[in-house]
Amino acid sequence: MFENKNWNQLFKTITYITGLLVMYLIFNYLSVYLFPFILALLFAYIFNPIVKFIQFKLKFKNRVLSVISFFILMGLIVFSLFYFVGPLIIKEISSSSELIYHYLEKSSDNPNSFINLILSKFQKIFNKDLLENLVNQTNIQKYGEDFALIVWNLFVRVFGIFESFFILITFSLYLLFILIYYNEFSENWRRIIPPMYRRTAVMLFADLENSMKIYFRGQSKIVILLCILFSVGFKIINLPLAILLGVITGLVNFVPYLQLAMIPPALILMSIESLEHGESFWLGTLFVLSVFGVVQLIQDTILVPKIMGDETGLNPAIILLSLSIFGGLFGIIGMIVALPVTTVLIKYYKTYILKE
Repeated sequence: MFENKNWNQLFKTITYITGLLVMYLIFNYLSVYLFPFILALLFAYIFNPIVKFIQFKLKFKNRVLSVISFFILMGLIVFSLFYFVGPLIIKEISSSSELIYHYLEKSSDNPNSFINLILSKFQKIFNKDLLENLVNQTNIQKYGEDFALIVWNLFVRVFGIFESFFILITFSLYLLFILIYYNEFSENWRRIIPPMYRRTAVMLFADLENSMKIYFRGQSKIVILLCILFSVGFKIINLPLAILLGVITGLVNFVPYLQLAMIPPALILMSIESLEHGESFWLGTLFVLSVFGVVQLIQDTILVPKIMGDETGLNPAIILLSLSIFGGLFGIIGMIVALPVTTVLIKYYKTYILKE
């Protein structure tokens, strides 16, 4: 028979687990609306030292003026990138268009070319009888239904673009106001916590903040090294815009493994380079994939275990598992906070469960 004390403990445990489950379900349901706010909160935490530097080191005593100066500075950086890098990108697009045009023009004169082979196959498949069957009454009605579905999907995608634009505006406003009132929030947030939970909450947030500092310090080192490695690798294989693409590929790694999204742009640039010099596209593809593969191998076997492992004290396997779980549950935000949260959870497990 359970004693009253044991029943009370079991009831408290069930209550905590149920509360956590309900919080997760609510968060998951509201994730679309909470995403801009959480992202702005995270960026405010990252950018606040820069705003403080402007406010105190550069003698901009007023907080609002400091935040506005920060936004102007970020705007100037983005404008400078577009101003200096934009012409290079336009030049690459223009040259690639000319190369593709000349390639198609040459291919049309060669009966054995890949383009003409495709056209001949197309003509054999779509003969007169097949075309007559395609335009009968039944199929025309089906085409109308399919066209209506395409128009509807296009409308949904256009609405999605407006929704994304709205999220961007909302994120910017959140970031502006959080940065302006960052000090007040950081000093007074404890008051909204009920007194009986305040000490635990303060300790939890202090540990999370400390873990976030450790994570961003380690991840910044990794990102800088990846920028160098990708830039050198792209330069070795003569990829157009090698330095720019290398730096961007390294920077997106602030979200772990997001650099893999840069493979398609790299392949497109390499295909342009291959056409321009009459080289094999497949060989260029192999070079691009080799650069990503080698850098990924260096990152996973040397940089992450050495830098992030030393900073957080986590085993490389635990790091990968943490990124997978949190990324699957909470997406990009989950991947960003995965290692700090995992560090805190392991610390509490060792302290309160294992009594170490």
